[in-house]
Amino acid sequence: MKEQDETMADLILYGGPLSNFVRTARIACHEKGVAYDLESDFELGSPEHRARHPFGQIPAMRHGDVQVFETLGIATYVDRTFDGPALVPADALGAARTMQWVSAFNDFVVRHLGRAVIFERLAKPHFGMETDEARITDAMPQVERIMDVYAETLAAAPYFGSETATLADFFIIAQMFYAAICPDTEAMIAGKPAIVSWMDRMNERDSVQATVPPFG
Repeated sequence: MKEQDETMADLILYGGPLSNFVRTARIACHEKGVAYDLESDFELGSPEHRARHPFGQIPAMRHGDVQVFETLGIATYVDRTFDGPALVPADALGAARTMQWVSAFNDFVVRHLGRAVIFERLAKPHFGMETDEARITDAMPQVERIMDVYAETLAAAPYFGSETATLADFFIIAQMFYAAICPDTEAMIAGKPAIVSWMDRMNERDSVQATVPPFG
């Protein structure tokens, strides 16, 4: 699978278009105006792919002789290597707020909303697997807390910790695409105007529109 133009780009992202982590890396490239190829034709966990990502996960990136794995590493490399709008604010507080949301997302939100709800409800049926309803039920109190925190934050500022979109927003919007169509969280999101307005602003961005997953 090849994205961007028909000529080979210097930067290659390895991963499938359904992954929200891969999507965040792609959004980062679009925000910076960096052409890339999206390579999905490989086997996870294969020796070839483990040479790109030692734990056999996605995404991974190659840019010439440079290899980087994991979304945060890739986005940081793209942000600091290429011209274009900064993905992380230059000031200390802005950078700290961006990274606190990225850290909370990777450590807490992915565990409860991503793996326990979205993966169980959407991904498992998509791949012919059986949903664990008990896992979803157990996760819902934490998911409700996540949505409450998101709504409170976005009622106070247009983006997560900043007046402009940052890398934190790009991590979160990629997952919220699925949360907004997940039966367990769809109504929860719709009932929080601050989240809905933020999603509308994010979905208007060219980088977000260009990377919509082919899911459905």
